[in-house]
Amino acid sequence: MFDTVVCTAAVFHDTDNEIYTDFPILDEPVFYTDKRLLTLAQKAAGRMEREIYFGPATTGDRYVEPIHPEAFCIDMETAAAAHACYLNRVPFVAIRSVSDKDKEAGQEAINRNYDKAAYQSYRFVCSMLEELEGDSVLEN
Repeated sequence: MFDTVVCTAAVFHDTDNEIYTDFPILDEPVFYTDKRLLTLAQKAAGRMEREIYFGPATTGDRYVEPIHPEAFCIDMETAAAAHACYLNRVPFVAIRSVSDKDKEAGQEAINRNYDKAAYQSYRFVCSMLEELEGDSVLEN
């Protein structure tokens, strides 16, 4: 609980993936994190006092089985945000902190854990912003 994940890619798990390869045309129905933002996140992770995980996120409106086997987190927003960024040519990275797990899932667990999970993400994003000072990772 409360692990922070830098999403390296995002994929929908409960939609027909053909719609993402038909319009606009994608090689695969996966939205990858911007490489420069990923580098920035990796540098920031190296300065954190706790482990930061890097891996794909899977997104959907409902919990379905089987979940993408390589997913580090499951949510309802990440792939939609990544898709919007892709369509608008905006660099994308998602920072997620886990607020519920399969043994403690649902709205009650989310409500109970939301503040701490949000704070974990906030601390990591602040670390990423500090990394920007004097760093040219986002220039060009």
